[in-house]
Amino acid sequence: MIFVEANKNRSEMLQTKKCLSKAIGLLNKTKIKYVNTVSVLDYDRQKYRVKNAHDFEELWGEYCKAKEYQRKFQENTQLLSSSNDAMQQLLAGYQVVDTEVWLVQTYAILDNREMVEIRHELNQRRGKLRERIKYNTENKEEFIHRLQNIGELHEEWKSEIEKLLK
Repeated sequence: MIFVEANKNRSEMLQTKKCLSKAIGLLNKTKIKYVNTVSVLDYDRQKYRVKNAHDFEELWGEYCKAKEYQRKFQENTQLLSSSNDAMQQLLAGYQVVDTEVWLVQTYAILDNREMVEIRHELNQRRGKLRERIKYNTENKEEFIHRLQNIGELHEEWKSEIEKLLK
């Protein structure tokens, strides 16, 4: 009976050793997985500059808002571009020469007071251009007159001056 009990105890001990070895192996595997997971979390915290999951959720929310803003911005840009193209075609249909100018000044098309302001600015620019043309023309005529006088005073330069004037 003692011998049978001893054999039974021995087989139970072997079985218990196997179970203990398996339990230790599983525990070690779990510890390794835990250490790896903690390392990954630490790396991600440093990478994304967050302290915990709450900070990461806030950062993720900001990222999602930025992406949505970017998408809307691109959508609006495409809509604006298509609207500008349609407006240019419409203005070209009315035989407007410089349609791109009116893309910047669409408010003048809608508001008569703004159109008056633009007319006033254009008239001022036209006046300044006329003044510059007049000034340049007077300078040119004065220069030609001086060259002719120099040609009359110095006969040796007269042929060169005539070539310049031509």
